[in-house]
Amino acid sequence: RPLRWTNPAFKWALAAALLVAAIMGSLILRDMTKPRFAGWQTEALQTVSSLVNGRSKFDVQSHSAANLIAWLKTNRAPAAETLPANIEKLQSLGCKTFSWNGLPVSVICFMRPDGGLIHLVTTVATPAKDRAAKAEPIFVQQGEWSTATWRDGDKVYMRALEGSRDQLRSYL
Repeated sequence: RPLRWTNPAFKWALAAALLVAAIMGSLILRDMTKPRFAGWQTEALQTVSSLVNGRSKFDVQSHSAANLIAWLKTNRAPAAETLPANIEKLQSLGCKTFSWNGLPVSVICFMRPDGGLIHLVTTVATPAKDRAAKAEPIFVQQGEWSTATWRDGDKVYMRALEGSRDQLRSYL
């Protein structure tokens, strides 16, 4: 009687099992290495969506981003020290603040020339949670949202828009 491991059917079954294990391992590894949103980022996108859909209102409305930043600073909310020229030229709509796990977060919404919106989200960097945040933007595409997140000093920023990464890159 032939040995079990010399049987051709056993060899094919073993090869198929190894192939399936390799494919599953590579899929799991690929999924683990994808950049993921932190909780404050997910909450920020939900806040933006509720503003856009009219389920929520801005804390303050102004067509001047400088006025919104001044309001945020007066109310001890995180705000950008300076806006990049390509964002500063855009008409602002308003800002909203919220707290996520005790951390303050602010959102300023801007109108793009093509009629779409772009949002600047700012929060306070914490040493334990934001170690991964780098000075170079990390891009994430999640559904319709394109985001870029980076750290600058004691703040972490995220720009978000509904559209492609290429559209977002033009505002960095």
